[in-house]
Amino acid sequence: MSPTPPPPLLKPDLLARPGRYAARVIARERLRRVRRAAPAGERPPAEDALHDFRVALRRLRTWLRAFAPELDDTVGRGTLKRLHRISRRTGDARDLEVQRHWLAQPTVRLGRLASGAAAALAERLEAEGIDALARALALMAEELPLAGSKLDRQLRKYEVRVPLDAALGEPSMAVALGRLLRAGAVEVRRTLEAVQSPEQVLEAHQARLAVKHLRYLLESLGAGFRGGPRAVDRLAALQDALGVLHDRHLLLERVRREANEVRAPSPGQPTRRAYTALQSAVHRSMLSEFGRAMRPGRGREAAAALKTVERIAGALLTTTGTP
Repeated sequence: MSPTPPPPLLKPDLLARPGRYAARVIARERLRRVRRAAPAGERPPAEDALHDFRVALRRLRTWLRAFAPELDDTVGRGTLKRLHRISRRTGDARDLEVQRHWLAQPTVRLGRLASGAAAALAERLEAEGIDALARALALMAEELPLAGSKLDRQLRKYEVRVPLDAALGEPSMAVALGRLLRAGAVEVRRTLEAVQSPEQVLEAHQARLAVKHLRYLLESLGAGFRGGPRAVDRLAALQDALGVLHDRHLLLERVRREANEVRAPSPGQPTRRAYTALQSAVHRSMLSEFGRAMRPGRGREAAAALKTVERIAGALLTTTGTP
């Protein structure tokens, strides 16, 4: 898979500018990359193209959510909802493809019964995935041009009201980002500590989102602060591990539904027993992925990354933003 283009960076001059100004500059650049990455004319689009679009859209939405206090005087909820719908639809298509791929190439050994159920479900998911992708592309073609143009207009300007007796000006971008990084590190620690067993689906999902949001904020600084790129890499590895665990949780839930819905299968179709065997296999895979995710999450790698984040946050909060 081709590497996703790096996000726009907060240079020292932007860090020293008001948060409401700098947040819009970066948001507009992230929006530009979303629109540029949108698949056009390919049916279906290349795997790399759809992946790059989804990553660009995630970065934009994370930024808009993080800086909502700086942006919500001009950025409307309707625009954000459109972006959310596009993200959800493309995510549905991606999830089905990941599940189908595991069923075709499982990471644990399947017996005869489980293999039969896996093959039948993979065939079903392939058809569902084609339909989901078509719906996602149709929604993207319908919603993205309007949402993108509207968001760009909303980001182009804002009003500043200055009370005559105000002692201080607006907080700088350095201060705004420093606060977000500090709060993000606390949230990552809290959510990781909450994941104590492989069955805690919601808790693991929340930990993944917290890690992802912190990573996307930190990477906006590029190499401007010592240790920043290394911390980004560590957070990315943890995000990936938690993402694989999330994928297994989704697949396990789908197989459970299939097992519960089996009544009297027609000849050649998997029985409830076959789906139960497949469920056990997916559960074994999920246990393995839980261990892989929690080792870096509770080890020195994550601790070192969060320590770096807190150091950078402190530097941003006590300077004008110049490294």
